[in-house]
Amino acid sequence: MLYRSELTGILLAAGSSHRYSGGEKSKLNEKLGAVSVLETSVIALAGFCGKILLALPPDDLLNSSQRSALIRRAEEHKLALQILAGGKTRKDSVRNALGFVEADFLLIHDAARPCVHSGDLEALLTALDRNQTAAILATPVSDTLKRVNSDGFIETTISRKSLWAAQTPQAFSSDLYRETWNLYDQLDQDLELTDDASLFELFDLPVAVVRSSHPNPKITYAQDLELLRALKASSAS
Repeated sequence: MLYRSELTGILLAAGSSHRYSGGEKSKLNEKLGAVSVLETSVIALAGFCGKILLALPPDDLLNSSQRSALIRRAEEHKLALQILAGGKTRKDSVRNALGFVEADFLLIHDAARPCVHSGDLEALLTALDRNQTAAILATPVSDTLKRVNSDGFIETTISRKSLWAAQTPQAFSSDLYRETWNLYDQLDQDLELTDDASLFELFDLPVAVVRSSHPNPKITYAQDLELLRALKASSAS
């Protein structure tokens, strides 16, 4: 597996939390036990990354107590932590952070997935070490998928064979990741990138898929936080 010094983490925390609370409060400041969601995400990555670049909303770069808590966690794990202003979109935040990546490999993670398991992180980084290109965490789709028309009626059932639901973290060769952004900038159209691996897909670069063996839900709505709290309590018991 990769050494910590070879890996920089980009932790994305610049979202508006609009679907969570209408933007009135940040889901990342909510508590999972005695620790905030954001701090939990930092702890999850700290054992694997030599440095974490934390992208936060430009107008909300943490209050003093939150910053102190994160700095304390970084010191505990001998982690270099750099707080950056994120962009208007996820894509902008990643690109802003990319300029501060010096390690050979990078790992991009949504701070709203605070419960990623260390075993899954180890498997992800082992796959990246093996192919030296890219790897993502994902789970096979188990639900029945329906295509629905604009009137709200089913058009057809979509086969779920070979379909996987992508998660984060997603990990990449830093040099290749920069190269793909340079190629993307040369395109005539601004294509939507819903995750980081999409950039590699555009240019037919191989991305290994690593099955996530533990729950790794993302906090999008308020009920998601309650699920995470239940998972956290269950794992602690």
